[in-house]
Amino acid sequence: MTAEIPRTDPTASPATRGGDIVISIDAMGGDRGVADVVRGMGKSLQKNPRLRYILHGDGAELHRAIQARSPLAERTDIRHAESVIAMDEKPSRALRRGQGTSMWNALETVKSGESSVVISCGNTGALMALAMLQLRKAPGVDRPAIAVLWPSHGPAGYNVLLDAGADVRADAG
Repeated sequence: MTAEIPRTDPTASPATRGGDIVISIDAMGGDRGVADVVRGMGKSLQKNPRLRYILHGDGAELHRAIQARSPLAERTDIRHAESVIAMDEKPSRALRRGQGTSMWNALETVKSGESSVVISCGNTGALMALAMLQLRKAPGVDRPAIAVLWPSHGPAGYNVLLDAGADVRADAG
């Protein structure tokens, strides 16, 4: 007698297979360190148990931070990255030496379809430059935008704040 092995839909994107949402996180970016990133992951998992994470950075440090939180450990894939883009690094330098960094690797998972979204608290200019290089822009989009959730007293508890891109030209098109 053979057991039936459940199979996932082979046409489904790995980022959404099984109904889970996969978030790729550059855990080394930001001012407050890995502990705050992991704390935020824990809060997000409490709000949405369908989340899965791919965490990029110093593998040993990430394992220590995640292993203390068992629900996260079960839903997190840790990927070691050899280097990190510094907060004061110029975007042009990040483009030249970014390959293999935690930020680059996080973006690669979206490009490959392994995750749906990238989160980084790192160097914004470098993130935008690397995203433009790796992910490209949709047709008709001239400049990327950055959207953040802004806490509010409204019914949803937040508003979306969109920075449509700073530019020295003040044209509408």
